[in-house]
Amino acid sequence: QVHTRRILMASVVALIMAAWGWVVRRQKIDYLLTPSVFVQFSDDFSPALGPFSGTYVRSSHRKNNRVTYVEQRSRRAMLGYCNDIQAWTFSYGNAEDLDPCTSYRARSVETTTYDLLSIVDLPWYDYDENLGQLPMTQSFFHSFDCRNDNVCGAHGI
Repeated sequence: QVHTRRILMASVVALIMAAWGWVVRRQKIDYLLTPSVFVQFSDDFSPALGPFSGTYVRSSHRKNNRVTYVEQRSRRAMLGYCNDIQAWTFSYGNAEDLDPCTSYRARSVETTTYDLLSIVDLPWYDYDENLGQLPMTQSFFHSFDCRNDNVCGAHGI
């Protein structure tokens, strides 16, 4: 009877460890994160941000041990996470040279989430050299990820 309990306990522990390893592996390859996000910046509020509206795709270049998203057309804008301020940031320039902590133009509220889409309904702030931090209005993020369902009819990103 003791031998049976040990085997049962070892089986449960092995099953839990296997499930944990499966989740960790999916996180390491960023499978659980959206491969792309559509961003619309309102140029009514900040005309400089309007041209950077478009599809941002997950980049293979990680910054601060997090994924980054690079604007698909021009490759001159980036969404990345800054550990120092614990926020997602928006930067533009040469995407390869951008640092989410030092060259950002807009930022999210403080968060520790890895998933950019989990904060799309939270406030973002634009930075103006003269006015400081201003809440962004009429900007939105949306994912057209169709990996797990068929709502896109095989036409998603």
